[in-house]
Parts: sequence; structure tokens; C-alpha cells
Amino acid sequence: MAYYHHHLYADDTQLLDCCHIEHVPVVRSRLTSCVSEVAQRCASEVIWFGSKAILVKLKSYDCCLPVGSETV
Repeated sequence: MAYYHHHLYADDTQLLDCCHIEHVPVVRSRLTSCVSEVAQRCASEVIWFGSKAILVKLKSYDCCLPVGSETV
């Protein structure tokens, strides 16, 4: 039986799991899925901070970030 745990910090995320050796492929699959979900979530949200006077000066392409094969 596997036990999945996570720790979230302001600038860090940790995924922890433990299992019997015969369940390693299942745990690898679950962690891969979790990391993919986190990556998708991070790649879908960008927040620009600044004063209104500065933010209106940004060009639309300045606000786009390439992340892998996607643009956020």
C-alpha cells in the first residue's frame, strides 16, 4: 500500500510517497501525473505586479511567457 504526502511552501513543493518494491511502477505513475498537473497549473497562471501607470505601459507580448511548448 502506498502513502502519498505533499508539502507546499511559498517557493517549493515536495511530493513524498513510500511503498513496497512491487508497487514502484504505480507510485512512479502517480507522481508523474501529479507533477504534470502542477506544471499545467503553473503554466496557466501569471500575475504581473506593479502600479497601474507602469502596467499600462506593458505591450501585450511583454506579458506572454513561453513555458515549454505553451505560451502563458
